[in-house]
Amino acid sequence: MDIGKTLFMILQNMKKFVMKNLSGELTFLGFKCLKIAYYKSPVTQKEIIEETGLSKGTVSKALRRLEKKRLITRRRVGRKYQIELTDEGMAVMKKFEKIASEINKILLKDFSEEEMKNLKNLLERMLKNIEQVVK
Repeated sequence: MDIGKTLFMILQNMKKFVMKNLSGELTFLGFKCLKIAYYKSPVTQKEIIEETGLSKGTVSKALRRLEKKRLITRRRVGRKYQIELTDEGMAVMKKFEKIASEINKILLKDFSEEEMKNLKNLLERMLKNIEQVVK
């Protein structure tokens, strides 16, 4: 049984579902940056670079696009850029939360409460195992 492959395929399909339902509003990288800013706001550009593992130039370009779409504001604070979501950015993330809830319902369709509880525990153990290796 190749659990890694199955998890990868689930994640790929979740990504497709999200991007399809955001109807071309964002690139996946733009969405990723927006999501980081949403959950960690305010956040610095450097923190987004560290979290995504992408280059400064790549992240900067994605943030410029988000700023142009008026989804974020970037302001210089000392030597750093601070990123915050605009009202429009918040609206996109609220839409994402609805999509995430829908994905959850799809993934767990026909699962009993006990199965959901067991799955959550198993996935948390897997996450803990992989986190110990990558730290």
